Order: sequence, then C-alpha cells, then structure tokens
Amino acid sequence: MKNVGILIVGLIALTGVGCEPQGNDLGPLAISVTSDMICRANVPFKTGDPKPESSCIRYSYDGDSVLTIKHLNAGFNCCPESFSTDIEVKGDSLIIREGEMKAGCRCNCLFNLDILVKNLPPDTYHVRFKEPYVENSLQQLVFDLDLKKVPEGEFCVTRPENWWY
Repeated sequence: MKNVGILIVGLIALTGVGCEPQGNDLGPLAISVTSDMICRANVPFKTGDPKPESSCIRYSYDGDSVLTIKHLNAGFNCCPESFSTDIEVKGDSLIIREGEMKAGCRCNCLFNLDILVKNLPPDTYHVRFKEPYVENSLQQLVFDLDLKKVPEGEFCVTRPENWWY
C-alpha cells in the first residue's frame, strides 16, 4: 500500500468528513462516530460483552470499502460532551486516536463506541488505537488486520481492574 498519509477527524454524529487520498479510486475517506453515551460502570453488561477489565475491538468489513468498528469498554470521562476520533492511514498503518470533547465530571467511565470508516481499500493494516486514559504501561490495542482474508473479528486486551480511573 502506498504511503498516503490521510488524517480524518470525526465527532459524534458527524459524517462525511474526509480528504481526497492519492491513489484511492473509492473516493475520499469518511468517518462517523456514535455512542449510546451510557456509562457502563454501574450498568449490567449484556451477554457476550467483555468484563470491565477488558477492552475489545470488534470489526467487520463489507469486502469493498466500509469498515465497521465497535470499541467495547473504551475509557473516558463520565460526562463527556461528545467523543472524537481521528484516523490516520500512513503506509500500512491505521492509527485511530480517540478523545472526548469537554470532560465535564471528576470521574471516568467505560463506554462503547461505534466507528464507521467508508472508502477504506481492502488491504492489510497494522492497527493501533490511541486512547486518552491508557497509559503506556497498560496493554495497548495494537493488532494486524487483513481485510481481504479476515473481514470479521475481535481483538481484546486485559487490563488491571479499574484501569480507566
């Protein structure tokens, strides 16, 4: 894959933001980020959801150009105004930076985020999530993703109890 160097910023409920990549016949990358905004610290988890000490990425690719990512147990401030995400494609790397707009409380919580990336070519990527409350010493969400061979999957890391505080 060419070293394209694309940076896209998405805010919750914001769609259609993008830059025209070089060599991508699919059109400009676009991103949308949503969340149910439910703090999962005191909410029972659904069957199949990871325990609080795990952070998981579930993904699916439509085989053409749309990557759907669900980040389960992403750590943020308890009262975020909204979430932000930017994605950078650089060579074979896909770097996803998560953040929040205005940390409104003096506590942290776990949330589920849905990230939709459109016009992403089917290729092999080295994925790295940069999370606002994950220290370098904690288990990082870093994994390889081959959208041609494995269009669906999950990657989880186990972190110390209450890592998001």
